[in-house]
Amino acid sequence: MAINLLFACSKFVFNPFLFSIFLYLILIPSRKKDIQLLPLCGSLIFGYQWGLLVIIIVQIFTLFVSVKSQWTHRIFCLYLAMASAPPVSEFLGMTFAMIYPFSDLTLNLICLVPEALLCLGLYSLMSNYQPIINGIRIELSKNLQFFRTVCWILWGLMIIDYSLILASMKIEGKAFIIFVFVYLFTFVLLIINFMLMIIQNHQLTETKVRSAETKQIFAYTDQLEAANLSLRKNRHDYRNSLLALDGYLHDADIVGAKSYLRELIDYHNDLHSATHALFTSLANLKVKPLKYLVLPKLIQAQHMGVKVTVEINKELTEIPGNLVDLTRCLGILLDNALQACISQPSPQLNLIVNRYGNGACSITVQNTISQQLNLKQIFVPGITNKANHAGLGLANLQEIVDHNSDFSLSIRQDSQTIAFELLLQKG
Repeated sequence: MAINLLFACSKFVFNPFLFSIFLYLILIPSRKKDIQLLPLCGSLIFGYQWGLLVIIIVQIFTLFVSVKSQWTHRIFCLYLAMASAPPVSEFLGMTFAMIYPFSDLTLNLICLVPEALLCLGLYSLMSNYQPIINGIRIELSKNLQFFRTVCWILWGLMIIDYSLILASMKIEGKAFIIFVFVYLFTFVLLIINFMLMIIQNHQLTETKVRSAETKQIFAYTDQLEAANLSLRKNRHDYRNSLLALDGYLHDADIVGAKSYLRELIDYHNDLHSATHALFTSLANLKVKPLKYLVLPKLIQAQHMGVKVTVEINKELTEIPGNLVDLTRCLGILLDNALQACISQPSPQLNLIVNRYGNGACSITVQNTISQQLNLKQIFVPGITNKANHAGLGLANLQEIVDHNSDFSLSIRQDSQTIAFELLLQKG
């Protein structure tokens, strides 16, 4: 058959070799380091079984030697080129051989024409979608072991691909022994690679958990710094108040001093009562990161003259879902509510937390508004009703909710108030 004459292992066939080089150069930028793997494609000239043998050496090297993500990407592109070139060349050679009994050399040359067109089409496609391809490459490089596993899967497809081709050639003797050896050794190495991938994924998970805990600690530190700043401001206010009282006493204005002192005491009693009421109303909130976030923001709201109410129906000791993401969501909602209350003549902010029997809970942040909002636009980045604000808060909120199957967000508004409700339940 013409196909056997074209790609017999005993003959030198340059078409798959050249085609694999073209594909490799398109799949990866042709920098100096990138083309160092090109000589490996030369094994295809002597037969596909030699190509498998050469690549198994590369696999052993990458398995037991630390390889950077750039080299893993190059190897992946090499495998993809060497796996794609032979079957395409086989198909084109068989098609042209059925049309006319060309010589081996002529078939090799004729097949280069449609292969060149395929390469041009692939190059155009990759140029148009280069940002998407780069994004996928970056994500894969974050998990090097997963990228290696993808290479192994492609390597397994090459085994199947070459098996079908070599079976049609009825290889025997040493070539068959080499192929069986490569197949068995690949199976063993594939199992080892999967085990390494599981171990690395476990390590990555632990790293993400530690990173989340670190962010939580930083958030708590920020809250402590805010509380410390509040204490310093109060101390400064007390000092100014005492200076004013000293002025009355210096002028021997006892009546004025008594009146001012009474106003000062009443003011601080009201402030203390409001703060104490907040502590009491938050007693059922046992999730400390949430409590450390909510308390200073509500105290800030009271200092701004906002009427604050808190309702927690049951003791809340844990929440379903990611605590770090919930803290971010609640912080965004409270910040937006505080900003909205600045321009209100009689601002009010309500925080409502409900725990349900199935382990789910909801957190609602409600505040007064001067006019109804366009609910379709408030989640668009850059669109905001707040002065000097980038308008990214609610857009970030929507993104966080979309990436957490345990979270859902609903919005209610009337002519005077708007309420954002986060429902938390195991998905």
